[in-house]
Amino acid sequence: MIKKFINTTLIFFLVISTAYSEIYTSKLKNIIYRNDTGKNLFLPTTVFCNRKNDEFYVIDSPKARIILYNFNFFPYYSIGKGRGIVKPVAISVNNNGSIYVLQSKSNSGKYSKITIFTSSWIKKKDIILNDFKNADRFTVKSLAVSEKGKIYIIGNIVKGVVVLNKNGNFLRIIHVKDTVQKGEKPMEVNFSDVYIDKNKRFYFLSEETSKVYVFSSKEKLIFKAGIKGGTPGKLSRPRGIAVDYKKKLIYIVDYMRHIVQCLDYNTGKYMFEIGGYGASPGYFNYPTDIDIDSMGNIYVTDMFNKRVQIFEIKSENQ
Repeated sequence: MIKKFINTTLIFFLVISTAYSEIYTSKLKNIIYRNDTGKNLFLPTTVFCNRKNDEFYVIDSPKARIILYNFNFFPYYSIGKGRGIVKPVAISVNNNGSIYVLQSKSNSGKYSKITIFTSSWIKKKDIILNDFKNADRFTVKSLAVSEKGKIYIIGNIVKGVVVLNKNGNFLRIIHVKDTVQKGEKPMEVNFSDVYIDKNKRFYFLSEETSKVYVFSSKEKLIFKAGIKGGTPGKLSRPRGIAVDYKKKLIYIVDYMRHIVQCLDYNTGKYMFEIGGYGASPGYFNYPTDIDIDSMGNIYVTDMFNKRVQIFEIKSENQ
């Protein structure tokens, strides 16, 4: 029965030498092609690992469906219009297990919103994003929920990170000024993704500057990392970020270079990358998002290959 939905496990090894003389092994554990009805994924754009429920979710756009998989990679259900899902963009979970779905504004709504569900996907309420400047033009991209329940949202038009309290009320916007090249006048940065790790650090990823900005739990900048470019060690159009606190690794998906780049957790220094352009196992065709499960496996939405690839990363010291 499972073979109807997923292909058999594939293994692909890649040995990488880093600047720290560390050897890493990348093992391709599985590739997801199918949804819960047995049909092919159309355009998987977002993946989120719910480590509280031992499952992961894939947003298949523009089908506007959220497909639920267990950690055995079996697709057992999907959520759509019947549960109030119309234009899902991103997913997060709070400490109580409530599921937050960020949605773009629909034809019937003037504003984007967050739809909150219980851990069993029973709808609780909507938070309408309408109480800050240019909210009616805000094109949402990503969100994350902190340990204290604060909501951090990223999108176009409104530069910076929109912060809401646990009740969904607007608090402030976190602004970051930076340059793409040295000598330029600093500008307010647009972001493409937001992530919060187990150490309560914040990660704001910018496709515009090709950098990640790492903040402390008190929202103070610790460091920034990344160099714009199209060659190994550089970032062209970074779209998604995930962090393995145990392994001390930061993973970034680069949409244009078709790779997953890895940075050192403490310094932001470049370590290695996996992938490249292609349709073969282990390669990507415009990847858009990444997340990590409780075992440290990374999940990458390989959009135009219409699949999600799951990798295990190990070092020779593990």
